[in-house]
Amino acid sequence: MNAFIGSCLKNSTAWFGRTASLDTLEQLTHVYRLSQIALGVLILVPIVYVRRAAIALLVGFHLVSQALFDVGPYDLAVLAAAPILLSSRDWDALKTLYARQKRARIVYFDADCGVCLMICRWLVRFDALGRLTFAANATQDAPPEVKAAAAETVVVRDVKSGRTFTKSRALAAILASLPLGGLPSLLLRAPGIAQLADAAYELVAKNRAAISVWLGFEACGLPHRPSSEPSRPGPPWAGVRRKLAVVRELGAVGFACLSGAALWHGTLPEATAPNLARPVFAALSYPRIFQKWGLFATDPPKEMGALVVDAWTGRGSRFDPLTGAPPRESPELEPEGDAGVRPSPLMRAYFSRISQPVNINYLDGLRDYVTRIGDDRPPSDRPTAYTVFWLEAPIAPPEGALVSANTNQIIRRRLTARP
Repeated sequence: MNAFIGSCLKNSTAWFGRTASLDTLEQLTHVYRLSQIALGVLILVPIVYVRRAAIALLVGFHLVSQALFDVGPYDLAVLAAAPILLSSRDWDALKTLYARQKRARIVYFDADCGVCLMICRWLVRFDALGRLTFAANATQDAPPEVKAAAAETVVVRDVKSGRTFTKSRALAAILASLPLGGLPSLLLRAPGIAQLADAAYELVAKNRAAISVWLGFEACGLPHRPSSEPSRPGPPWAGVRRKLAVVRELGAVGFACLSGAALWHGTLPEATAPNLARPVFAALSYPRIFQKWGLFATDPPKEMGALVVDAWTGRGSRFDPLTGAPPRESPELEPEGDAGVRPSPLMRAYFSRISQPVNINYLDGLRDYVTRIGDDRPPSDRPTAYTVFWLEAPIAPPEGALVSANTNQIIRRRLTARP
């Protein structure tokens, strides 16, 4: 389903790019960039309606990004943090809406059973919506049908319909009223599983006194042990939490200032930029914080490139082990064959980085990677030799722009080979 939606977004974007005018694309580019800047401002405003607008803008921005760029799960990862922007009022409204889907139920349990009391305490902690009410099975307010069955099993009564549930049905009804308990409740009611759950419940119910004693709890028929009020010492390390919070906030402010200085320094010309490169790089390299986002570069790339492996088998056939298709002769051509073997966005980024001359020391790792892919093929199709190239070609300029003489020139640069 996600692949279908992504394909529809890509096709719609490609159609719009072919039909829209250059002026329209230029204006939308400015809107796209300004919306990202507006997001950084809106999420800092502590007003409920502004935060809601920021969430809507964030979702729209990354849906457009998913249609424009192929950066893998980046947009989904960013959207996963969107709930952080919800206010307490929004969470309360969502909680109220979600609680309406859960039925209010009364749980009648054996108050003299230690393990039963322990389970009810757990359920109280899990009942974040407050849909369960707990009552002893010997209470005078219990209906007659509840008192008749409460001696042998837990009984759950639906407040609205008045229906009662016992054994595994009672456990399923309890799970259905808990947050995220709908699916476990359905599984517990499934044929076969419900019968096994009933048998297990009856076995535990018959031995609940022995289980309570074994776990160290009180059990029916046994004298109550005297309990003393436990002493509650004062919280250790008083004030440490506040000091840690101050250190955390100061660290966040320092990191924001450092990132802002790095971004500002990167937008200035080298001739007029202050000498911040060395201290900024030292501060970012020590904690290993390396990231560069160049989608909004003032000077967009004017060339496209692709890494191609030209491999030969013992029978003289040529293919690319990375795609399984014949080697490409131009970076504009997509590899033939199954689209599932195309390199992922992360691997494409790696190929682009490894092709740069500054990373020549890491080409041995690339050669080992290509060799392993070839060795995984059947013996008759394993490559006996291969050469890794980096193909690069200029991107066609828009209509009306000056066209240089090298527009159609393809540069073929050798990176490594075997043997």
